[in-house]
Amino acid sequence: MNDKELKEKAKELLYESERKNVRIGQAIREYEHRFYDESDALDDVEMEDWKSKELYLIDLRNERDTIFNTIVLLGVMSREEAADIVCNAGKELGVNEIRTRR
Repeated sequence: MNDKELKEKAKELLYESERKNVRIGQAIREYEHRFYDESDALDDVEMEDWKSKELYLIDLRNERDTIFNTIVLLGVMSREEAADIVCNAGKELGVNEIRTRR
């Protein structure tokens, strides 16, 4: 695999990890909105689903950090390049949050 293919695969991995994070985050926000803003009572199944999604989100964030750090540490991309890809993927997927670079 040449450098260009490796960089493209890294971009795909970063995008996919961000896509999963956004999708689960949106599902959690729907539960939060119903429960906190609308004072809607959730049944036991919905509460369990909410809890499992929050635990899954923790796993996804750890996975995303691992992917990001591995790509950077292997020298496939610089930290700035990888952060730009994650940030652009988030914007494309409709995430309206400010991300900072370290």
